[in-house]
Amino acid sequence: IIKIQTGITNTIGGLESLNIEKEELEPGTCELGYTIPRKYIDNKLVELKNEISELNFILNMFTEAVTGKTEDYKVKTISSSEFLLYVILGLQVADALSKATERILNHYKQILEIKVLRNQLAEKGVPAKETVSVEKYANGLMETEIKKIAKEILDEHYIGEKGRKNEIENGLTIALNKLANRIDNGFSVEIRVEPLPKPKTEDKDEQYESNVELIKSIQKSANNIDYIEAKGKAILQ
Repeated sequence: IIKIQTGITNTIGGLESLNIEKEELEPGTCELGYTIPRKYIDNKLVELKNEISELNFILNMFTEAVTGKTEDYKVKTISSSEFLLYVILGLQVADALSKATERILNHYKQILEIKVLRNQLAEKGVPAKETVSVEKYANGLMETEIKKIAKEILDEHYIGEKGRKNEIENGLTIALNKLANRIDNGFSVEIRVEPLPKPKTEDKDEQYESNVELIKSIQKSANNIDYIEAKGKAILQ
C-alpha cells in the first residue's frame, strides 16, 4: 500500500512539474464523457468524423426534446488513447440524458445475457439463421423500452410547437436506438457534474434551487451509469 501511495504521489508531482493540471469543472457545470472505440472505426478519420456527427445528432434530439431548440456543443477535452470526448451539456439536457442512459444500461444488462448465449451458440457452430429469433427477441425488448423513454421525455419536457412533437419523438427514438447500439458495440458514456457552492447569504432564488435539484438528480443517475464490457458480435440493430 505504501508503494502504491508513493507511486501516486510521485506521478501527481511529475504532472504538476510539467504544468499538466487535472481537469476541473466550474460549479454548476456538467460534461458528457463519450468514448468511441478505435476498433469500431478502424482508426479511420472519416469514420471518426461520422461518429462525431452521430453524437451531435443524439445530443441535438435530446436538446430539442428538452429545451425546444438545438445548440452548438463545446468540446472541452479529447483523449487519444481511445477517442474520448468531453462535451459540455446544460443541466436539463444532462438530467434527461443521464436518466435515459441509466435505463438503457439496466435494460441492456438483461439483453447481454441473451447476447452471450447467442454468441456461444455461434461458437459451437449453430447457423446464424437458427438464432435470428433470439436476436429479434432481444431487439424487441430494447425497442419497447426506448419508445417508453422517448415518450416520457417528451411528456415531461417538450415545450415547442405541437406539430413538431411527433417528429421530435421519432427523432429521439432514433437517437436512443443509436445510443443503445453503440453501447452494444463497446462505446462508453459517463456524465459528471460539479455541485454549486452554498450561497454566501440566506437568499436563494428559484433558479438556484432548481439547479441544485437538477444536479442532485444528475448525480443520482450518473452514479448508476457503469461501463459494460460488451464482448463479441453486437446483437442490437
